[in-house]
Amino acid sequence: MGLFLDEMDERINTFDRDLLALETQLSDVERAERIGSLFRGAHSLKGAADSVGATAIATVCHGLEDLLAELRDGATQLDASRVELLFQTADALRDAAHCLRVGESASPALAALVQRLGASASRRPPSTAPTETPSQPFERQPKSAGSGPQPARPAASVSARESTVRVAADKLDALMQQSGELLVANHHAKERLGEALVLGEIVRQLRLDPAFRDRRGRGAQRASQRLRELDRALDRLTSALANNHAALQQAASRVDAEVRRIRMLPFATACEGLDRIVRDTARNTHKTAQLRLQGTEIELDRSISDGLRDPLVHLVRNAIDHGIENPQRRRAAGKPETGTVSIAAALRGEGIEITVADDGAGLDLPALRARARDRGFSIDEDDVASAVFLPGVSTARTITGLSGRGVGLDAVRTAVDAMRGTIRVRSAPDQGTSFVLTLPLTLTTLRVVLFELAGQTFALDAAIVQRVSRVRSAAIASVEGHPVITGETAPIPLIPFRAIFDLPALDTTSEHTAIIIIQAGDRNIALSVDALLDEREILIRSLGPRLSGVHTIAGATILADGTLALIARTAFLLERAGELTRTWRTSMAPKSSAPPPKRILLVDDSVTTRALERSILEAAEYEVITAGDGEEAWKTLAGTEVDLVVSDVDMPRMDGFALVEAMRASAQFRDIPIILVTARESDHDKRRGLEVGADAYVLKSGFDQRALLETIRQLL
Repeated sequence: MGLFLDEMDERINTFDRDLLALETQLSDVERAERIGSLFRGAHSLKGAADSVGATAIATVCHGLEDLLAELRDGATQLDASRVELLFQTADALRDAAHCLRVGESASPALAALVQRLGASASRRPPSTAPTETPSQPFERQPKSAGSGPQPARPAASVSARESTVRVAADKLDALMQQSGELLVANHHAKERLGEALVLGEIVRQLRLDPAFRDRRGRGAQRASQRLRELDRALDRLTSALANNHAALQQAASRVDAEVRRIRMLPFATACEGLDRIVRDTARNTHKTAQLRLQGTEIELDRSISDGLRDPLVHLVRNAIDHGIENPQRRRAAGKPETGTVSIAAALRGEGIEITVADDGAGLDLPALRARARDRGFSIDEDDVASAVFLPGVSTARTITGLSGRGVGLDAVRTAVDAMRGTIRVRSAPDQGTSFVLTLPLTLTTLRVVLFELAGQTFALDAAIVQRVSRVRSAAIASVEGHPVITGETAPIPLIPFRAIFDLPALDTTSEHTAIIIIQAGDRNIALSVDALLDEREILIRSLGPRLSGVHTIAGATILADGTLALIARTAFLLERAGELTRTWRTSMAPKSSAPPPKRILLVDDSVTTRALERSILEAAEYEVITAGDGEEAWKTLAGTEVDLVVSDVDMPRMDGFALVEAMRASAQFRDIPIILVTARESDHDKRRGLEVGADAYVLKSGFDQRALLETIRQLL
């Protein structure tokens, strides 16, 4: 039965894809292929339902098969009403599968649906209604004794040629947990090896100690002999421990890699069914919309994939209901009548970044600000858009089945937070809205920075950590009464980590302060801690149901020495750090008129690359002038003052290396910062770029506009 229900889910998803395709512009051949696929799916599902005794489902599939056969043979025309009937049939089958899974009664709509399918077919009379009454739960129907042998035809069966097998998700979870335990055991073994090495060194130092060697007498000789024996025994022990640790490390790494691999699913799995949701939501709101997907081949852990389903559904519905305008308004705004919702996934370091964007009207920021204040929330005027995540805040004027209650995006943030991720929103009037989700690739293990605070060990997700260091007291200054880290291109606000957790301040006169610099949105924040401990991979343990409501801590881990380390919740940390720096950022804002924008000379012989980089720089409010190669750039420099140069390397006439050398040899231009953005990835080219005088070397293959802008900000 479990196999049948899994097969049913897969086939209904395929039904949806084929039906959605039938609503697009298809050739006669393509339309025939889709109808044939639907017919084969209905036929197979009917046989599978018969094999497990799901008679009501089998009867509906039989009626569906009749109608699709006539459509395939041309006896019945495929019109809008029949397409809608096919969609309703898919929905009814999905509901029936749910009822069968939880043991509820069959829906009365199934019997009526069979009649409608039969009535829609022109050649054949309506099929027989289900033998079960609607009030009966689904049951396996025994085969009659006279019906002859019935071969067991398992649903979702796997052919002998396929070396695959279905495994229950909870078994994979347990296996992943045990794999994590093996990694922890390996770390323990490594620490025990270190302790044995230290002990051996102590014995060797004792043997060589002059005071001990100068002693005379039989007792001293026996002690010396025992020390030699102990030294040899420790050598053997440490050698054995080293070999055992190497073997354990190799085995643990392989097991962990294989378990992770079998748990990984393509991002496309999390997007299944979204095209149907786009279609239905657009029809319900009298709009037209399409879905575009990118990065669907990227793999992520099953737990992340499952956790993404509801947030993606919320965001897609929100994009159509709130973002996409109706066709009339889009025409008036010069937009295509069909709106677009795009979902793009990309790997970012050790995590995945998912962007859900629409090309609609953008957020109504004044209305959002008013609704947030009406509900008593204090919002950051620099980031009004983030108010969409507050509970109960919605800009919908009326409450409908889709929106108006202000729970959708709050639920999205809660779900993302539960996956140790972050979400942020960007919006522009008449250009659309985009939500950016940053998530780990797995929820079982985590790379963390360990630190101490008030005698307790804490762990912080290394993904948001820019760097850790110990700074001298002289590097900490006060700006407008607020502590900042100096010695950087711009002062970095300094916040005691104790303030994040509302702990009492640390009274110390130490000459150095341990800090962790994190990235919070588009700025860096320094957090002071009592002590920095280590960076390592940890196995995450749940806090349990009694502590599930603790919003500051995401989980815990047991370190090799038995110490309990609490994992700081990333979303809470970033939100709290933003609140604590908001006041001083406002007070430090310049009171005079804004200075003129910095001017950047952009040099690249590719028109496409120049256009892309120019749009990025201008969006960041830089003034941009361009040149097609190094020679043109050199002439431009002679007549125009620039603050920074961003240049390609491979260009005609004068390449990027030659341009850098010429600028560094010139008394007029030698101090202008230069960033090389190139496809050359070899270490030799990187060294050459820096040796000729470039300040930074950015690869196009791993191009990240945020990294480029951060580099520019640091150099200007």
